[in-house]
Amino acid sequence: MSRHVLVTTIGAAPSKEKVSYFSTKYQFDSEQPREGKFFSALLCDFLKEKGKPVEQAVVLLTAGAKDHPNWQGNAEEQGLKGLLEERGISITEVDIPDGQDEAELWAIFDKIGEHVPQEATVTLDITHGFRSLPQVMLLACAYFEVSGEFDLANVYYGAFIDKDKVAQVVDLTPMLTLFEWANAVDAFKRSGNLRQMADLLQARQAALYKAGAVTGKARLPLAPLAKNMRLLMDAIELGRLRDIDEPVAEIRRLADEVRPSAERWEKPFVSQIDKVLKQMEDFQLQDEQDINERLAAEFRLIEWYHKNEFYIHAGLLLREWVISYVMSRAPEYRGKSTKEIFEDDDLREEVSRQLNSASKASDEISDISKLVAELAQKLNALPEAFRTVIGIPTLEVRLGATAALSNAWSELRDLRNDLAHLGHRKQVLGAEKIKQKVDKLINSLKPLVPSKPTPQTK
Repeated sequence: MSRHVLVTTIGAAPSKEKVSYFSTKYQFDSEQPREGKFFSALLCDFLKEKGKPVEQAVVLLTAGAKDHPNWQGNAEEQGLKGLLEERGISITEVDIPDGQDEAELWAIFDKIGEHVPQEATVTLDITHGFRSLPQVMLLACAYFEVSGEFDLANVYYGAFIDKDKVAQVVDLTPMLTLFEWANAVDAFKRSGNLRQMADLLQARQAALYKAGAVTGKARLPLAPLAKNMRLLMDAIELGRLRDIDEPVAEIRRLADEVRPSAERWEKPFVSQIDKVLKQMEDFQLQDEQDINERLAAEFRLIEWYHKNEFYIHAGLLLREWVISYVMSRAPEYRGKSTKEIFEDDDLREEVSRQLNSASKASDEISDISKLVAELAQKLNALPEAFRTVIGIPTLEVRLGATAALSNAWSELRDLRNDLAHLGHRKQVLGAEKIKQKVDKLINSLKPLVPSKPTPQTK
């Protein structure tokens, strides 16, 4: 089992003649108050009675505090050091600077990392910290917990107000999830990833049931919500647009169900629910049989990949999108269902071959196309009356969409092979070149995307 370590500190008062702290009554949970001058010692008694005895105390001490009776004691009474030794707790004294500037604050950070044993279970006491020390201790311990150095299991603060009043013991442990939620929200904002949120919701449900906070037939759908978040991310990351709609609908339904209880149990998630649901509008299909809607939604997924730097996904799906677009517009494929256009391997392979042929032919006549376009521009610039007299018709050249598709397909064909083989070819594109190509192709094909229908909540 991991070693249970208390990380704490003690302050120094102006006078070195006597122990300066008042004897104070501290209220732990709903039990009778415990009285003493040093909260850390009372906390160790409380934890031992809860079946979590402290084995080691890592005590951060400035030069003034280390020599002070608060720590060393005097002829009249024990200091914190003697009280901890009396309880059989091994002590690690850690010399720290006063924290007067940034360099000293980082020195305190380093000291915590050096002296708290790896893989320990840590209880942090910030009661007797002075000035910025409690914040530095909390931030440092939270960092080392996230980085896997040790497990920050509890944070306590004895809220002393007046020597004649009972000080309430504040368990700050539930607030530790804010650090994890900060990471999860950052992951969502940077990459659209919901996995860390899902993990936190799953862990919260397990903790609530284990602690008995949710009992009987009470329903707390955090775990189903987490499951559907993961299903959604699987579908998005694997490019399965047809598998996106169901988890999106479930997340919407469960989010409404969980919102009231989450206000109490997982408040950070409540602040993000609407942002999560807003993002999902781009992935929902109102009519799965509407080919234009499917094309628009798939292109939005391509843009999502690009925005979140999934360049391989964006490049591969762009190629498939062009095939789908051509099939949806070509006369010989009119009447084909959405399923046939987007999923029929044989039809899509046939269109791919046709696009290869068309792209090759387009390359061969590209110079002629340019000349025709220039000629049309010159003729159309002539006065209409003049064209009518000598019999020159107005020339309408429709090269825009055709040229965009032809050029895009030629580039996509090479890009797709490069991406699919992950650089295992004689001639490969550099990473920066691939990013530039993906960006260029998305911009060139975007004018072809059907307009997005107005979202409707399902």
